[in-house]
Amino acid sequence: MPSYPEVQKRRRQQGRVIFHAVIGKDGNVHDLNLIEGECAFAKSASEAVKKWRYSPTTLNGDPVEVDTTIAVIYQLGG
Repeated sequence: MPSYPEVQKRRRQQGRVIFHAVIGKDGNVHDLNLIEGECAFAKSASEAVKKWRYSPTTLNGDPVEVDTTIAVIYQLGG
């Protein structure tokens, strides 16, 4: 999970960050690019997403790269 930036937490600020990414044949996140979102959240979101690992997608039994978008939502609990 991404860490909630302290300044935004104190300000009770919420938001979301959307990335374009390529999930490699190995399940690792490659070519992560910010599409939309609060810059204040982008750094922690990017650091977290780069650590995520996916089960490789297969086509006819062979692993393939996947072009996708990833959304990270920052929401404070009640």
